[in-house]
Amino acid sequence: DVGGAVAGTAGQLRLTARVVRAILRNPALRRVELAFLLFNTVEYATWIAILLYAYAAIGPASVGLVAVVQLIPAAVVAPLAASLADRLPRRRVLLIGYLAQVVTFGLTWIAMWLAASPPIVVAVAALAAATLGFTRPTQGALLPSLSRTPEELTAANGLSGTIEGFGMLLGPLAAAAIS
Repeated sequence: DVGGAVAGTAGQLRLTARVVRAILRNPALRRVELAFLLFNTVEYATWIAILLYAYAAIGPASVGLVAVVQLIPAAVVAPLAASLADRLPRRRVLLIGYLAQVVTFGLTWIAMWLAASPPIVVAVAALAAATLGFTRPTQGALLPSLSRTPEELTAANGLSGTIEGFGMLLGPLAAAAIS
């Protein structure tokens, strides 16, 4: 029944809007979720930009190798970065992670803009990828302390997943627009 499906979808959209409004009323959650949206957008935009760079600067066969070169340091650093959120104040770890990302993603952009040699660009991009391990685990650990109720925490976790999906969409669109 089409009418029932439309009514069900409309009900879900109203519920989603109510959840988002509840999170937006909490200034700390609002800031963290907005930062997470920006983080995800930049992460995926940079990933696509580096792969496009590798394709153009080094050749099509290099794309897989460049991806692996970025993933290995990220895989090594991620468990170490995640453990910092258990040992240090989570807000500080998240801030340090974001600052490290701003610096390393900026260096990646500068290296590409200056047409640095491909090994330098890829090395800086790998360093930037290594900083990504700070964000997701730290944010996940921080959300309970920022939420005022269990419902707000549940909503914030759900919104984080949705935001990650939007970042996966917006990042490649941004990379395509810039290219």
